[in-house]
Amino acid sequence: MDNQRTFTRSFGKMLIVSQMVFSLVLLVTAVLFIRTLRNLERADTGYSRNGLLLAQVDFKAAGYDDYRVDQLTRRLLEGVQALPGVETASFSDNGLFSGTDSEANDEIEGFGPRTPEDKVNRYDRVGPNYFYTIGARMILGRGIGPQDSENALKVAMINEKMAQFYFRHENPIGRHIFDSDDPSGKDRIAIPFVGVVRDLKQNNLKEPPPRRFYLALLQHRATDPIDSLSVEIRTRAPSSPLANAVRRAIKNVDPKLPVDLKSADDLIADEVSQEKGWRSSRAFSAHSQCCWRASVCMG
Repeated sequence: MDNQRTFTRSFGKMLIVSQMVFSLVLLVTAVLFIRTLRNLERADTGYSRNGLLLAQVDFKAAGYDDYRVDQLTRRLLEGVQALPGVETASFSDNGLFSGTDSEANDEIEGFGPRTPEDKVNRYDRVGPNYFYTIGARMILGRGIGPQDSENALKVAMINEKMAQFYFRHENPIGRHIFDSDDPSGKDRIAIPFVGVVRDLKQNNLKEPPPRRFYLALLQHRATDPIDSLSVEIRTRAPSSPLANAVRRAIKNVDPKLPVDLKSADDLIADEVSQEKGWRSSRAFSAHSQCCWRASVCMG
């Protein structure tokens, strides 16, 4: 009996020491975790976050059909761009840190895929001056502009990673992606690349940006309608004081329009906060389990 008590006490002391070691490990992990969060907050997203407002506008919820969405988008942009302090505005299908993304497996001119994944790329449809508005740097060629209207020759852009993957050291300008508005792949259209833009972090701060191409949204509205838009607004001053004015300008177009408006910094702070909550939960769970085991064994 005495031997059993001695063993229990010794084992309990070992668990206390183990718990102290584990607590030290948790402390070191916490320091590294804080550093990771700071790095995420300061991450180079590939675009200028200062003075950038992002609005999610839900046309379908307000009862608009596709034809009226075009008219509404023009009025909305005119109203926002007329605000004092707004430098420019544009729009996109998915936007930045909206939680949505698009994927396609269109053929790239001159490239023979080795695996099915070699054809899969993310993409977004964007409005005129989109890259200028968000402050993304062009590497080659030009961005999508007002000249890329619905009646003009269709054009596309790619990011650095996609250019490197498909073209290596060759110039991708003038090469083509073969797109089809028909799900069966019939009636393919050869769309030339007119520009290469920096890799942008659009939905994930931790992972490297994936291969991505961009289409002119106005050139695809007739065959691929959308229910909502992300509106990007570049301000000359800090964006927060202008947020209410931007919201009013959108509501002036139609008070029924659901609008979710945040600054780019706020959206990224939300991403960091989610990461913080997930990691903190795991650390707390591990620490609680260790303490429970120690208390049980010490009896």
